[in-house]
Amino acid sequence: AGETAERIRESIAAKVFESGTVRFQVTMSIGGAIYPVDSRHGHEILEKADKALYRAKETGRNRRVFYN
Repeated sequence: AGETAERIRESIAAKVFESGTVRFQVTMSIGGAIYPVDSRHGHEILEKADKALYRAKETGRNRRVFYN
């Protein structure tokens, strides 16, 4: 999951988007949690993935972070 998330993140960061005459790039942060290691309950997995996403944003953005 981590390798796939990283490939997606890198692919988005490398792409140049266009809107009219404006060219721009975007980045993304990804948060994840692993079933059943982090929890066996869907709502807890989502909560932990959300916490990991906020940690990714707080520690510099444009990165992937998994709950631990």
